[in-house]
Amino acid sequence: MDPDNRHRDLLHWLAGAARGQDKTALARDLLDHLEDGCAKLFVTWRAMDARRRFPEVFAGGAYLPLAANGA
Repeated sequence: MDPDNRHRDLLHWLAGAARGQDKTALARDLLDHLEDGCAKLFVTWRAMDARRRFPEVFAGGAYLPLAANGA
């Protein structure tokens, strides 16, 4: 299958799953199958959607590094 078609099909599936009632099951499914790339595609899709919906945050935001403590 053409990679572009596969990604389109995966995005359609993810969009439907994200609209579903059980977000916990979706998260578990994505985490249980990290090797298939769906989790990465989901995070990228949601980030691009946020960028589209809130352009002012991305245009005027700043990088603020955070300090981490502990293990």
